[in-house]
Amino acid sequence: MTQIKFTADLLALIARHNLCETQAAGLLGVPLFTLRKWTSAQRAPSAAAVRLLEVLGLLEALAPALLDALTPAPVAHVEKVQEKRSRRESPGETLT
Repeated sequence: MTQIKFTADLLALIARHNLCETQAAGLLGVPLFTLRKWTSAQRAPSAAAVRLLEVLGLLEALAPALLDALTPAPVAHVEKVQEKRSRRESPGETLT
């Protein structure tokens, strides 16, 4: 599989399942930085990554519910940050 085909297949998988970057990186077991390099074709995937993408494609065709179960839940990063800020900024609370 060429790097261009890998990138196209990866982007197609992400689009079909409406994955955010963090979900896609989690599904592939790679850092977000690596996923971004792959999707922009700036970094060639390893043979293991190529094979994993092939297996995920097979899993998608044969057992889509299993692929959905393996996909990490979306991360509500913005909500978490806002929650932390609101806890810190709550008036009248003291830190112990």
